[in-house]
Amino acid sequence: MMTSENWDTRYATDDYVFGVDPSPFLIACQDRLPVAGTALSLADGEGRNGVWLAERGLDVLALDWSSEGLKKAERLARERGVRIRTDCRDMLTWEWPKGAYDVVCAMNFHFPAEVRETLFARIVETLAPGGLLVFEGIHRDTRDHHPPSALYDETILRRLCSGLTPVVVSTRMESRQHAKEAPTTKKKLNGLAVKP
Repeated sequence: MMTSENWDTRYATDDYVFGVDPSPFLIACQDRLPVAGTALSLADGEGRNGVWLAERGLDVLALDWSSEGLKKAERLARERGVRIRTDCRDMLTWEWPKGAYDVVCAMNFHFPAEVRETLFARIVETLAPGGLLVFEGIHRDTRDHHPPSALYDETILRRLCSGLTPVVVSTRMESRQHAKEAPTTKKKLNGLAVKP
């Protein structure tokens, strides 16, 4: 499993490792996002999703455990003329406020099953009534560097989102080439759910 130090090393470059464009699924959900309110962008790294949410008018807290990544997120926000708040913490030990966020953007983090259950319970609790969870993770059909138990499928996602009403659960193939890395193609699982 990657550590904060591993991520700091990976992000310690002038280039944006994952680029500056948000997740295509997040863009696809833009018509469902509120025009104002609060957003929590989890594992936001270099800020591509959090900054995009701020550009839509949301008050964004970008949470990540890489200080190097969050420095770049703040830089990207300045370059785009928006403001985000950042918090460099481990989401597993972070104090999750209840009912505080209108949007939770949960993109591309992969934990063992026992940790994932607790984490998603906290995500559900931190959403305000009517709040949206926008999720993306690597599908179990993809052979990846993550252990298979840390990947997702439709059944796992629906179970993790109990307490929320699913709006969209879909898959898509994504081909990307990250800075100085070989191109990869992965099957992504996407989900949009609302808290009643």
